[in-house]
Parts: sequence; C-alpha cells; structure tokens
Amino acid sequence: MNRKIVLISLLLSGCILTACTHTKSQSNQEEKQIEQVSSKSKSTEFAEYLSKNETIIYDLENSKSTSKETRIQFLLVAKNDTITAYDLRGSKNSKYLTLGDVSKLSDKEVIEKAKELHKQNIKTYYDNLVNYYKEDLELTQKELDEYKAKLDKYPEGAVGIANGSAEEHEQRIERHKKTIQALENSNELTEFSKPSTGSYSINLKTDGSGNQTAYESLKYTGTIFDKKNKKIDFSNPLKNYFPTTEDNGFGVSLFYATDIYDSTFNIGVNKDHENTIAIRTNKNTLYTLDNPKTNLKNITVDKK
Repeated sequence: MNRKIVLISLLLSGCILTACTHTKSQSNQEEKQIEQVSSKSKSTEFAEYLSKNETIIYDLENSKSTSKETRIQFLLVAKNDTITAYDLRGSKNSKYLTLGDVSKLSDKEVIEKAKELHKQNIKTYYDNLVNYYKEDLELTQKELDEYKAKLDKYPEGAVGIANGSAEEHEQRIERHKKTIQALENSNELTEFSKPSTGSYSINLKTDGSGNQTAYESLKYTGTIFDKKNKKIDFSNPLKNYFPTTEDNGFGVSLFYATDIYDSTFNIGVNKDHENTIAIRTNKNTLYTLDNPKTNLKNITVDKK
C-alpha cells in the first residue's frame, strides 16, 4: 500500500514538474514572439525617411492584392529632396518589371534595368506616335480617294464621305504630313529618353482631431509621356506628348509589410484600399504616415 502511495506521489510530482516546465517554456516562447513582433513593427515615418535616405519607390499598377506578379508602372528614386522617374509602363507588347523580378535583384541592378526599359519605352512611344499618324493618313487618303472615285459616277449630292467633309479630309492629310515630318526630323528624342528629375512635395491631411495624419500624398515634378491626341507644335513636336507637370504622384492612408521571395516590401495603400506603391525594406521596418507637427520644409498640412 505504501509503495502505491509513493509511486502515485512520484507520478503526480513528475506531471506537475512537466506541466510547470511546459508552461514556462511556452511563456518564454510567447515572450520571444512578442519581442519579434515588436521588433518587426518598428515604425519609421515615411517622408522623414525619404529626406535622409536614397529610396527606391515602386509605383504599382493599382490593385486590391499584391503578389510577385504585380507590375511596376514607374520606378521613382528619391534622393536629396528630388525624385528621378523611370517610365516602366511601356505599350502592350513591351517588357515590364514585377515585384517578383525586382525582389531578386540588388538596388543597383534594379536601377540599371529601369534605365534600359525607360529608354526602350520612350522609343516605343515615339514609334507608335509616328505609326498612328501614318496609319490615319493612309485611312484618310483612302476615304478621300473613294469619295472622288464615286464623284466620277454619281452626282455630287448623292455621294457622301465618312468622318467629315472632303475639305476636312484634305486639311487632315496636310496636317498629318507636316506632323510626321516634324516628328521624324525631331532631335528631341534623345533628351526625352533620359529619366526626368524634379522636386517633390508632400501633403498631409489630418483626421478630425487635427493631431493625426489620415492621408499622405506625394507629388513630384516630372516629364511623363501622355498619349492624348493633341495639336502639334511643329517647332517642338514631342513636347506636347512629354509635358512637364507637378501632378505626378500617389497617396497613401496606411502601410503594411509583405514578403516576396527573400525581399520584404512595405506596401502603401490608398483611399480606395488599393495597393499603390511598394518600397523594399529590411524586416524590421514598417512605415507610418508622418506626424502633422513635422519640421520638414517640403511638407504642407491640411487640418480637417
């Protein structure tokens, strides 16, 4: 009987000791996880960081989700209160970069690749412009020729012409010929093939308290291709399609971190809950919106 009591006591002691050890081990593990989470969520104010560090910003094709397949529209290099913009949009069949692509490259390799694609894309935009005018010239001439051929067979009042009058067709043909000649003789393509560098500014919009930033937007001055049919200035034909504006940029309401392959990215989310930018960081960095009390000179604050 005494042996049974001793045996039971030993078993109970072992269970209690095991339970205590497990509880202590679990507690230590939880503390370690909390430390890791705390370390990972170390916050860094976005504009404050840009003002002190050369930073590559990936301006994304806006979407509700982000993956290795997410395409990059522009690569922006922030340095010394300026932004250099590389146009990575391209046309339908152009090569492009994704977050998965850049995650495997160093920052230096990313910029070299962006330079290459930017130059190719500008040349593609130019070629597409020239081809557009040539194709429209051919179509306009064909419509005019068909109209004139019908006039030989039918009375003038019984014959029509598509897309305007015969006089408008003749004017468009003359204008297209001048435009094509101006574009083909332009020596501006080399200059526009260089990525543009300009200043940037940041605007903070606060919440109702006026003490917290609810939305942060960045605008930069850049020469960005804008494909809209415009009247050509024949003395400077490409300038219409490569306007220098201050309206380029993006806005964010929050950041979150995500891993793609071996790289960690901070993703900026806009008002429409779309992922709009990505910045590669170390695993210990999480960007936050800037404090309205910031002393940075290129920041303005709008209080609600």
